[in-house]
Order: sequence, then C-alpha cells, then structure tokens
Amino acid sequence: MGRTRAIVRGSSGVWMRAGAILLSVGIVACSIEELSAPIQSNDEAAEDGSWVVLDLQNVLQRQAQSGATFYRALSGTESFEIGVLRSRPSDLDPSIEHPHSTTYRVLSGSGSITTASDTVPFESGYLIFVREGVQHRIERSSSVVDVLVVFALGQASASDPELSVFTADEIVAERDGERNVFTPLVDASTMKLGMYMIPKNGDDPFVLEHAYDEVKIVIEGGGRFDIGQSGLEAEPGTIAFMTAGTRHQFRRASDALDVIVIRAN
Repeated sequence: MGRTRAIVRGSSGVWMRAGAILLSVGIVACSIEELSAPIQSNDEAAEDGSWVVLDLQNVLQRQAQSGATFYRALSGTESFEIGVLRSRPSDLDPSIEHPHSTTYRVLSGSGSITTASDTVPFESGYLIFVREGVQHRIERSSSVVDVLVVFALGQASASDPELSVFTADEIVAERDGERNVFTPLVDASTMKLGMYMIPKNGDDPFVLEHAYDEVKIVIEGGGRFDIGQSGLEAEPGTIAFMTAGTRHQFRRASDALDVIVIRAN
C-alpha cells in the first residue's frame, strides 16, 4: 500500500499513520422510521437521542434559506457540533480562532488556508484539521467556497498538530478493491480522524459498538447503513452522529464506499 502525504504543523512535528484491514460479513436490520430527538435540525434521529443522521443537501438548502455565512446543523451533544460554512463574493475573509479543534471538508470551490506560520492551498475534496485556538483564515480563489465543519468539543493539547491538510487523492490512497481499509490521518487529544474504505459489494465485518461518540461522513459510493434499531441507504452526503454504545454496520456497498470517520477522544 502507498503512503499518503500530509502537511502537518505543530509543536510535536510528528505525523504517524498505519492501515488496518478487516474481513466482511453482514446482518439483517429493521427499516428506518422518522423519529424526533432533542437535537437541533436533524433529518432522522433516534427517539432517545443516541444517533442523528443528516442529509448534506438538506443542510445546504437550510443554510441558503437562512442567508447565514455559517449554519449550525447539529448541536446539543457533548462531543461534536456540525455545520456548513459558505464564503461568497460579498464576504470578507476574516481571521478565525475557534475555541474547539475543527475538521473542515471542502465541498466546493478553491482557495487557501493561512495560519501565522503557513499558507496551504485547497480545493474541493480536501480534508483539513485545525487545532483549537490556532488563528487561521480561509481565503477564496473561487467566487464561492462551501465547507462542512465539525467541531470537536473536548479540550485540545499543545502537542496536537496546529494544521493538517490532506488532498482528495491522499485520503483514499490506500483504497483496496478487495478488502476493507482504515487509514488514520490525525490523532489529537480531542478526536481521531481517519478514512474507512469498503470495496464494491463489501460489508463491515461485524456490528460495531464503540466506547466513544463518533461522526461518519459518506463522501463516495453507497450501501445499507444499519444504526441502532434502524437502517437507511447511505449515499454521498450522509452524515451520521452516534453516541457511545450505538450499534452500527455498513452492508451491501453498491459501489466502493468511502467514509470519513471522526471519533471523540
């Protein structure tokens, strides 16, 4: 397997990665229901609040209707907040200093992200991590830039990388046409960021149940996604937030399935 390249800035100066390969089996799950939950702006949710599934296109539509530069689609959890950022020609590109470490997924457009020590170009498909408290600026070179934003709500450490940038090709460089592959990308004190890739017609090997909250973002492909006692057809733009202990599994990938995974530490 090839090694991907990453730009990582931080006091540790270290970037570490490895791959994990899994075998495949499947299970049967219940059909999905539309339920309500005490978490804002959900598309589908468990009645007990253990999971929320968002559709990215719906979130972008709600942002457009709101007219806001930043639209918060998920809040009220202990571990993550999720929103979308749209930078338009009439907007300035101000410096930002978030109180939480942040993962950006560039949905459309191009530009650069600038910190006190570096400027790194980006385009659609890039994945970017910025540590809590690091002042940065997202500058547009295209007229509009749309970004999915995930805040990790834990407290960052000074040893976490300040800035990590991965291209669209780098994050899937270890994809295997026959086996499931997980590629770690960022290991920070508040969260771990990685890519999970399932080949066409593949499945998760087991029903998973983690001891931590987690966000999964489908960026390519499709398949069945079982979550709690429900199931849905996952497709690009499906975003799932799950609390610790929520059982889940991907099955019957109709095409090679690429999923960003963000787990709380």
